[in-house]
This record gives sequence, structure tokens and C-alpha cells, in this order.
Amino acid sequence: MSTMKKYNIGLDIGTSSVGWAVVESDTQKVIRKGKGKNRKALWGVRLFDEADTAEERRKFRSTRRRYDRRRQRIKLLQEEFKEEINKIDSNFFVKLKETKYNEKDSVNKSIVISVAEKEMAREYNNKYKTIYHLRDRLINDSSKEDIRLVYLAIHHMIKYRGNFNQSGDNFEVDNLDIDSKLKEIFQVLFNNVSSIGLVDNYENYIDFKKMEEIILCDIKNDVRVGIKTELSDVISSNSFVLEFSKLIVGNKFTIKKLFSLEEVDSKLSISFEGNDFDDKIDEIVDIFGDDIVYALS
Repeated sequence: MSTMKKYNIGLDIGTSSVGWAVVESDTQKVIRKGKGKNRKALWGVRLFDEADTAEERRKFRSTRRRYDRRRQRIKLLQEEFKEEINKIDSNFFVKLKETKYNEKDSVNKSIVISVAEKEMAREYNNKYKTIYHLRDRLINDSSKEDIRLVYLAIHHMIKYRGNFNQSGDNFEVDNLDIDSKLKEIFQVLFNNVSSIGLVDNYENYIDFKKMEEIILCDIKNDVRVGIKTELSDVISSNSFVLEFSKLIVGNKFTIKKLFSLEEVDSKLSISFEGNDFDDKIDEIVDIFGDDIVYALS
């Protein structure tokens, strides 16, 4: 009676390939029966494209949202300038849109640029070597300039940056009303972020006027120490107190630690100094959701 042979199958599984081999129990390779090219060892590899990670998809979504916001900012700006610019050139915005096409492209270009307009464009390029030269001229020279040039300068400034969240027209640096803003912030925290452990009746324990005085201090370290002292007895989350003090002075803080989001696997840090928050807003939305952005705004 013949003895049945035993074989082992080995697999090497990677991110973009799977290797395999069949061997006998004594590790001898197994040869497939056949003649010529059909007689081969039973081993091989299968290659395939590596899977896209969530990070890659997140980048695409972030880019799409950034472009959507940019288009919205430009649309709002054009609405503001449209009436005055149309008095001079009703096709101005169409011409701007079509500047990316070759002059001889009759398929995509609907407006023919006149000889006089070409001459004006040459004069503009000679006078303002870059858009920054134009911006400098408009800022430092009070004489009246063509409304179209004013539009171009503002268009350049808001194309990559815009803030339309501030309501009202009476924003004054010397009258920020920090006391009231702090009360609003802590009301939102009390209603929506239970994980930080803000005590009931917190408004009876936090001296918001004193916190305003602390925040207006010129020495950052004194601000951080003062905030920690004021909040340590009313908030059980030490990480919130620490990150909040960093946030106030413009240092980088970690959103996960600020809101005690233990279930979130992210070490993303941001600050409200400069453009950091605007630059990372897409990443923040992808990781933490729109509610976090609302809370931070």
C-alpha cells in the first residue's frame, strides 16, 4: 500500500504582491508533471497595484473643498465689483476667464481682444512687473486708479485666503469684548463637550473679567500660568486646561487633547497664529468633522 505524500504551501503576503510555493515535507520543491515548458516548479508570485490609503483619499477631498471655497470667494468678489466694472467693460470677467487660452483658439475664446486692449495690457505689464507692484501702488498712492486694477489686486489677495465668518461691520481691535466671548465659548463647551469635565454652575466659579485681564497680558508665560490657575478647579481634564492655554497665546495645540477625543487616532496640531488654521482646515474636517471646526471658529 503506497504512502500518501504530504506537501506544504508557503505564502509571502505583502502590500502589493503575494508569493507562493509548494514543497514536500523535507522542503524539496515540487515539480508539476508535464514536458518542456509545462514542467515547472510549483512556485510563483502575483503582483498587483498597492491599495490607496485613507490619507490619499483625504487629500483629494481636501483639495476639492479648497478649490470649492476659492471659487466661492472669487464669485462673491465679482458680485461686489460687477456693477462698477460693467460700466467700463461688460466683458471683463469673461476676458479674464479666457486668458488661459491661446489668442488663436477660436473654439474656447468667445471674446476677441482689440488692438487698443492689447496696448493697454502691454502698458500694464511695463508699469507693474508683478501683481505685488500693483498692490504696493494701490496701498501707498491715494490717487484714483482703474477699477479693474483694483479688482485684480484684491482678487490676488483673497484667492488663496478668505475669512467671511465675522458678522457685523463694527470690528474694532480695541473693543474685542473678550469677557463676553469667553462666556460664549464656555457655554458651548458645557453644552457639547462633556469629556472635559466642566463643573455645573461653572459661571459662578470662573471670573471672566479676570481671565480677560490675563489674556491681555503681554507675557505669554504669565497668560498660560494665569489661565491654568483660573480653570484648574472647574475643569477636571488637565489636558484641556493645558491645550487651551496654548491656544490662547497662539502656540500650537493638539485638538485631540483639547477635546479629550481618546477614540481619535490623530496627533494633528494647529495654532491660530498666522495662517495655520486656514491651511489645515480641510485636514481638521476630514479627521474630526464639521462640528469641531464650528467649535474652533
